[in-house]
Amino acid sequence: MYLTACVDTAYRYAVWSTGLAAAVPGPAPPAVTDVGRAVAGLGSHIATVALVRLPLDSALAVEDAFPPPLPWEHVATAGECFYLREPVAACAISGWRIHDVAELHDPTNRRALTAEADLIAAAFPRINGGDVDQGFTTAIPDPAGLWDAVTAASPNAASPWHGQSHWLQVANVGVQLLRAGGDAHPPTVFLFALLHDSQRQAEGNDPDHGARAARLARQLAGQHFHLEPDQLDILCNALARHDRGQITEDPTIGVCWDADRLTLSRLSIEPDPDRLSTSAGRSAAAGFVARPSDWRCIVYRYHLASVARDT
Repeated sequence: MYLTACVDTAYRYAVWSTGLAAAVPGPAPPAVTDVGRAVAGLGSHIATVALVRLPLDSALAVEDAFPPPLPWEHVATAGECFYLREPVAACAISGWRIHDVAELHDPTNRRALTAEADLIAAAFPRINGGDVDQGFTTAIPDPAGLWDAVTAASPNAASPWHGQSHWLQVANVGVQLLRAGGDAHPPTVFLFALLHDSQRQAEGNDPDHGARAARLARQLAGQHFHLEPDQLDILCNALARHDRGQITEDPTIGVCWDADRLTLSRLSIEPDPDRLSTSAGRSAAAGFVARPSDWRCIVYRYHLASVARDT
């Protein structure tokens, strides 16, 4: 069960579980709540929100969680939320409110939800404190801790051009390229996005910042993330050479470099398709606008990309 004091967050969970229950034929996936199944039976596109009252001395274990982005959205709504491992007594639940969900009536949104239902069902329990392990979680068990470590080691984390907002921008573009297909390794792309400009000491010419980022990656490996030795070499290769304008046939390095180059519009530079390594990147180059995204939404979508690659 997921609890929150934020009505908007509660509504998001209700929309997600109700829509998923309605969209997936046959037995409901394990991530769908009993409430979602029950409400789906009342109509094709409705959701419900309940008021849950817990005793002040409740001994239930809680973990921080976050609302999942719906498949047709790019930014997750913020809101404090908790995952409860133990059931809540029925007497503690009251104040049911049923909502008609307009966005679930839209055929395009319904197709998007159906297309991603299996991936969401597979990834959601582990992300929010369940027991299902995935490749992304194995490689990066604590994304927030990794973020803090990279930020602490970065001399330019606050830079508007090459700092944290740019790291998230590259991560967001990278996961879009991953979703376009190919055999790139999602955790490596995520790590590249966070690390590639973290060691810049100047906004302009700084030819050694990629090599310094590669050294930082090796320092953090084994503590804040875990990659096989050959995959760590790929990450460090991508970091060390990312600013040289080269292209590559390696699928993971290609996604890394293209994700960075497709953000050049922030510097008023139009990406050159001849300097992009992936077909998805070249297709996106014309008129591409790289937008920043919510941190939790990006992490969630990398989980989904890892699930998609492993299934």
